Amino acid sequence: MSSLSKADLQVSQKKIRFEYKPSKAVRRCGEKKVIETAVAEALKANGNADVLVAFQYEIKKKSNLFGRKTIKYVIVEGYPATYTNITPIHCKK
Repeated sequence: MSSLSKADLQVSQKKIRFEYKPSKAVRRCGEKKVIETAVAEALKANGNADVLVAFQYEIKKKSNLFGRKTIKYVIVEGYPATYTNITPIHCKK
């Protein structure tokens, strides 16, 4: 079940930069999951915002003895934003 809502997005003027070092468990889930987790941790560390607007990321990988690359860390940058004035939209029938 879902409902339609309307909200305003309050975007911070301050750009944040966060370095995330993933655990082995997160690295096993793949590069996309590592980036998602890095964004979530950046938001949590910087005021618990809802979304990161205009974010960019940089991934640092390192090769092991067998030539396989592992992610050492991810740097995420962007503007934290929060949803405000959330109101339901009433449909006319």
